[in-house]
Amino acid sequence: MDEVVFESSRTFALWRATVSHSQVLLRSTKTEHDPSRIDVLFKPTEALKLRTKLDGLRITLASGAEVERLADELDADPSDTGCIYIVESGSFTGFVVAGTCAFIEDDGDYHDPSGLFADTSL
Repeated sequence: MDEVVFESSRTFALWRATVSHSQVLLRSTKTEHDPSRIDVLFKPTEALKLRTKLDGLRITLASGAEVERLADELDADPSDTGCIYIVESGSFTGFVVAGTCAFIEDDGDYHDPSGLFADTSL
């Protein structure tokens, strides 16, 4: 059975990505029906295959054959990659190779900085 890291029925967007800290941030903003904001952060990120909009989000850790298949697709030694996170949204299946995945739910507004994302652009 897959190890579920995060799951939500909400809509997420690829919100930010940086080279300096190899971070990728997915965000679900507040709506009329969802009074909170959810941020999902991957870092350090080595590779990814994502859509910019994800209606519903399920993140699991790749295991066994998935790790071998994706390492082969990425032309990488499986022991040299970070964790491989499988990202599912509807019929879409992608992945993120990163050291860690974290999430936070808060009452932040649309443009408020994330409590997870290190912003070095200032």
